[in-house]
Amino acid sequence: CRVNRENIIKNIIYLENGKVSVIRHKGDHIEFIRKDGEIDFPITLDFWTWWQRAVSYIEGDGADLCFIYDKQYDLLTDIFLKSLKQVSHDKSVWDIKYIKQFFWKLRPTYFNVCMIGLDGQEFFLSENKLSNATQKVFYTNLAFPSKYLEKNNDSEEKMQENIEIDENDISDIAKYFVDLIRKERGY
Repeated sequence: CRVNRENIIKNIIYLENGKVSVIRHKGDHIEFIRKDGEIDFPITLDFWTWWQRAVSYIEGDGADLCFIYDKQYDLLTDIFLKSLKQVSHDKSVWDIKYIKQFFWKLRPTYFNVCMIGLDGQEFFLSENKLSNATQKVFYTNLAFPSKYLEKNNDSEEKMQENIEIDENDISDIAKYFVDLIRKERGY
């Protein structure tokens, strides 16, 4: 008797400065998939071959992939990627909650992030838009639902002044308290 296996692989593929990280959705949490013990590793031509082994991909499995990247990479246009059975955006597990969780938990020093969605819409991960000088811009293959964009725009309108925070100006003790706040909020 052959069992019909409906496996959906849920990963964030994070690309920044020529390095890649793979993050898996596990339960209600996210965690890094390590390569040779490393969480960030150089992008190589055999990335998708490694990924197939690392996530136990079997041909025909579904893929719910969220890409977060600082610039366009060849990896994002690979023939193998185009052949994957993709989960539609409306059925994807990835949403603003998980993107925030990713940055707050796994990239905690990134205070000022602007995400540009598939449709070109901008979404700021902090409640207040901070100075452009310290802003990190990332792109994603997600489209942001209008309910998030409306909330995000309301926060910007209520803000009376831009707050400039340079990550280098924050002391270790301040970073410690920021981490405590993030843990309290469940990030």
